[in-house]
Amino acid sequence: MARTAAPGVLFYSRLIPIRDVFMTSGVSFGFNPGNKNKLLDDISAERFKKRRKLNSADLLLLSFKKSKSYGIKTVWDEIT
Repeated sequence: MARTAAPGVLFYSRLIPIRDVFMTSGVSFGFNPGNKNKLLDDISAERFKKRRKLNSADLLLLSFKKSKSYGIKTVWDEIT
């Protein structure tokens, strides 16, 4: 993503705490900044639908679904 993401891109990554260290789950999604309000509306709608605060798994699934609709293509390269 460091090579393909433009400044201002919204970035979702699930962090996993292991003692006092955080690491990513390995999956991330990028969205154009213009989609910020749309994403916040989607999160609010999902919270209303589930009638509770969303946990990290809920947010991961929602981000995955929305990345298919209006996420940006991300490219991962192996670091050499």
